[in-house]
Amino acid sequence: MFALAGALGTADLPAIKQRYAGRAMPTLAFFLPALFASGVLLHRRHPLGYATAAGQLVWLAPTCLPSLVTPVVADARGHAAGRAVTLPIGGLLLAVLAVLGRMLRRPAPEGHGWCSSVHGMRVLVSGAAGTIGTVVCSGLVDRGHEVSGLDRVPEPEGFTGDWFTADCADPDAVEAVFVALSRSGGPDAVVHLAGLPTESSLPDQLESHVITTAALLDAMVAHGVARIVYASSNHAVGRTPRSELLGVDVRPRPDLFYGVAKVAAEALLSLYVDRHGIDAVAARIGSFLPQPESLRALSTWLSYDDAVRMFDACLTAPDPGFAVLYGVSDNTRGWWDLAPGRALGYRPEDDAERFAEQVLAAPADEERDAAEAAYVGGPCATDAYIRPALDASGSGA
Repeated sequence: MFALAGALGTADLPAIKQRYAGRAMPTLAFFLPALFASGVLLHRRHPLGYATAAGQLVWLAPTCLPSLVTPVVADARGHAAGRAVTLPIGGLLLAVLAVLGRMLRRPAPEGHGWCSSVHGMRVLVSGAAGTIGTVVCSGLVDRGHEVSGLDRVPEPEGFTGDWFTADCADPDAVEAVFVALSRSGGPDAVVHLAGLPTESSLPDQLESHVITTAALLDAMVAHGVARIVYASSNHAVGRTPRSELLGVDVRPRPDLFYGVAKVAAEALLSLYVDRHGIDAVAARIGSFLPQPESLRALSTWLSYDDAVRMFDACLTAPDPGFAVLYGVSDNTRGWWDLAPGRALGYRPEDDAERFAEQVLAAPADEERDAAEAAYVGGPCATDAYIRPALDASGSGA
């Protein structure tokens, strides 16, 4: 404040300091800590952050800035405060409003802020009984999130949250799950892991990956759930030839009908981000295994612990909009770009290289290793996986 007066050429800066220090210090002593607390809450997307920020803005406009800035500027210019002096203050307030408006461009409905509590989020996980689902659910609970499970199979032993046995391809069943969860506040986010993990006919793949995603998205929009993290796959770009670094900006190039469905599901997520202002993150998962078992997996391995870190980061990253990342660990031999994940806060800690000696000691399969090295999708990009899009009956059954 006083530097502003000096910059404007005042000849009596000590007098200005003496005159306004008594007014400025108590005001700043209240305003600055409140501003810091509001910023922390807004960063966490906590509902209180919106309330405190709005309250401060209302208080700031008629009191703080005019009382602190206007007298100093007026003294520095040698005249009383007037319209010419207050116009810059109005501009500053408009800038503050613009920044705040951008932060709140996708405000969550009441009770659905990113961190409904400072301890974690309420997360609905589809495919919760699957290989990835069991690991991710347990890991998210360990990180303080409240997890509800959704799967076609009954609740597995040891699951601690709410469980719903339903088919994600059935929109009525999915809606019923959201209605039930809304009685206890509803989820803050969805982690969508459900889907066929192996190749099959195109209709089966579209139902398993696209229809299920659509049902969840419609229910999210209807119930004000503002974020989804989707388990996509490297097979969305599986026919991409190996390069020095694989970015997320390469064109869709699936190697399977499974990959085609993943591409379509990513496109659907993008549509709902644009139409409804939700956040959607697609994680193109590599080789999710307890440990790497092949030469390819030394590059594409995603450890169990890093998978939990990745989904946690995707859930809590502020305002990702539509984002894509590669779900792999920090592998020494990796060639898939980790920068998009790091931009979301994903910090992988594991490296497949510690298993390299064990993997390389196994009998070599040169034909397999050559196929795995040629494309992102490894052997799935070879002729061995070619099949008709439709089954002989044409039903896709």
